[in-house]
This record gives sequence, C-alpha cells and structure tokens, in this order.
Amino acid sequence: MAWMEGLSDWADEDLLSEAESNSDDLDSWVNKRMENEVSTIKALEIIRSETPTVEKIKSSLEELAKKLAEYENMEPAGHFIVSGDGFIGEVFHEFNNDPDVFKLYRHPNK
Repeated sequence: MAWMEGLSDWADEDLLSEAESNSDDLDSWVNKRMENEVSTIKALEIIRSETPTVEKIKSSLEELAKKLAEYENMEPAGHFIVSGDGFIGEVFHEFNNDPDVFKLYRHPNK
C-alpha cells in the first residue's frame, strides 16, 4: 500500500485509509468505486459526440495533411520575386534559394 501514498497525494480523498479499511475485500471495494467510471475510449467517444466541431476540424486537418503530401515531391513550375515597386518577375536559376524568392507549383491534378 505504500506505493499508493505518492499516487493519491493530489486527490481530495484519502484512498489509502479507505483501501486499508476495506482490505478484507478489495475487489468489491474497487468494483464499487469503478461503477460510474468510463474507460478512456468511452470518454473520447463522449467528448467527440459533445463537440462535433472539434471532430470536423480534426477531419479537415487530416484531409489537408493528405493534400499537402501530394505537393511534397513536386518540382516548382517557376521561381519568382516581388520587387520593391510591386513588380513580379521570374528569377534566374542561380538565385532560386534567395530568401526573397517564392516558388510556384502547378496544381497536382493538372
């Protein structure tokens, strides 16, 4: 029972003394305490059913991750830069890694 002392320090209840007073039948004491408890899986199901917006966001993020994976291995169609006066121009190959240069990609379905 000494191992329980550290675990139950944060709890409002004195589980150690309860367990000691029920030491003759710990199984039924634990079962009684667990009657209204839910498993982690069940808790997640409840949370998902109560917060459908979060589930939609999660699904959207998963779809976006798949879409991003389509772009991962694509080569850029061109390298461009915006000048100080707002002019957009294509960049020569040797300047492709300049921090002011942005890459343009074709749509993966085309």
